Amino acid sequence: MAIKRSALVIGAGQGIGAAVAIRMAADNYNVVVADLNEKGAQSTVASLAEGDHKAVKMDLCSEESIIATINGVSEDYGSLDTMVCVAGGPMMRPDHHPIVKDFPLDEWRKIIEFNLTGSFMATKAYLQAASRSAPRHGRVVLFSSAAGEVAGAITGSAYAAAKAGVIGFTRYAAMEAARMGITVNAVAPGPTDTPAFWESCSKEDEAVLTNFVPLGRMAKADEIADGVVWLCSKGASYVTGTTLDINGGVHMH
Repeated sequence: MAIKRSALVIGAGQGIGAAVAIRMAADNYNVVVADLNEKGAQSTVASLAEGDHKAVKMDLCSEESIIATINGVSEDYGSLDTMVCVAGGPMMRPDHHPIVKDFPLDEWRKIIEFNLTGSFMATKAYLQAASRSAPRHGRVVLFSSAAGEVAGAITGSAYAAAKAGVIGFTRYAAMEAARMGITVNAVAPGPTDTPAFWESCSKEDEAVLTNFVPLGRMAKADEIADGVVWLCSKGASYVTGTTLDINGGVHMH
C-alpha cells in the first residue's frame, strides 16, 4: 500500500479551505486542518474521509504560531509534504469599501499582513522544515485572487495589492524552492460562494461582480479545490511559479 502523504491546509475551517481539505483526504492524504477558529477546524476534520487527520488552531498573523504548527506537523508525520495556504480575505464589512484617499492606514496594514505577509511566513517556515526533513512530494499552493490581477474589484486597494503581491512572491519562492525539488504555485479565484465572501460583500455586490464574469455566476468552493488538488498532484510535477486562474474568465491571458 502506498504511504499516505501529509498535507497542511491553512484556513480550512470553512469555505474553500474546507473543500480543499475534503478533496485532499479523498486523494489519500493525511490532512492537518489549521484555522484560527478551532471549532471550525474540528468540524472540517469530522467530514474527512478515513485517515490520520488532525485539527489545530493557528494564527496566520503570528510567526510563532505558524512555525509551531508546521514543525509539529513535520514531526508528527515524518515530513510535511504539501502545504496549502487558503486563509485570507478583504477583512471588510459589506458597507465599508473605502477608496484609496480615504483608506485607513491601520486597516491597510492588517489586510497586507493577513493576505501577503502570512503567505510569506508560512512558506518560509515550510521551506525551513523541508530543509531539515525532506518532503516526499514537495508542494506549496498559495492563494491570490482575481482582485490582484484586474482593476475595479470592490474588495479594495489593500486586498488587491496584497493578492498581486502573492503572485510576485510565488514566482520568487518557486525559483528558490526548485533547488529543493519543491514546486510553489498559486491559484487566483474569482467571486466564490463562501461564508467569507458574504462577510465582506452584499447581494448588490454579487450582482456587480457576476456582471464581470463571462460565465455569469459565482464559483463553488469545490471548483476552486479541484484546481488546488491538481497543482498538488503528480500530474503537475513540472508546473511551478505559475498562478492558476479559476475565475470564470474574469482574467484571461
